[in-house]
Amino acid sequence: MKPLPPSRYKPSGRVSAPSPETMGPVARTMYDRSLALFGGEGGPRMPLLHTPEVADAWGRVNQAIMTSSLPARYRELAIIVVAAFWHAEMEWLMHAAEAVEQGISPAAVEAIRLGDHPSFTDENDTAVYRYVDTLQRQHSVPDEIYSEARKLLGDAELVTLTVVIGHFTNVAMTLRAHALPIPDGSAEAFA
Repeated sequence: MKPLPPSRYKPSGRVSAPSPETMGPVARTMYDRSLALFGGEGGPRMPLLHTPEVADAWGRVNQAIMTSSLPARYRELAIIVVAAFWHAEMEWLMHAAEAVEQGISPAAVEAIRLGDHPSFTDENDTAVYRYVDTLQRQHSVPDEIYSEARKLLGDAELVTLTVVIGHFTNVAMTLRAHALPIPDGSAEAFA
């Protein structure tokens, strides 16, 4: 995930980060990392800084996901499926281009953004997409789709894929619930 350039964020009108002067060392470190990644006071961790213990644990889960053995291509595909499902603008902004860089076609990414079923040239991408999309929409996964994903990924990576879905659903819900904005000048994907 590439950092965003320095940006300004409109106030969300809901909860924002606590004042940096009042933060303890753990929260201040997370705040500074978020500034570097999001180019300003944006992103899902800002409201979490009110609970530094939760923000720190959340960050560790994210780091474990990013360094797991799950191929980045499947991780990024899963994240954009979640982002599109939730219409999570910041999540989409941070991961759609990364999905393309990992080999997901721009046409498939656009179909996902629009809520359409994408066409993939790689049947493995189809298996991952079906697993993520079905779990998001149906809140369960039929045996056929589960078996297809398990055959592709194996047990450990399938469990990791499920954690990716859960974690990035949490990110999306945080972005949506607190109406966290994208940087000024960024195009909205789900306007």
